[in-house]
Amino acid sequence: MYFKKLLRNKAAIEEAFGQELVWEEQPENKMSKIKIEKKRVSMFNEADWEIMNEFIVTNLPKFENALNPFLKNIK
Repeated sequence: MYFKKLLRNKAAIEEAFGQELVWEEQPENKMSKIKIEKKRVSMFNEADWEIMNEFIVTNLPKFENALNPFLKNIK
């Protein structure tokens, strides 16, 4: 339900975020996903931890700011 409402605003959400996101509708489950991925890193490789940390610190606030206006209007 929420996913489909957000999906209607995909272009605006991605514009607010600044790049394309990965949209995974999973009707067989109770949840679907909107995400951004960091390729070629492993949480099991300590050498990648700083790269992953920087990725999260940079993108999580952007992700939240891009989604929040649309989430507020869903309720």
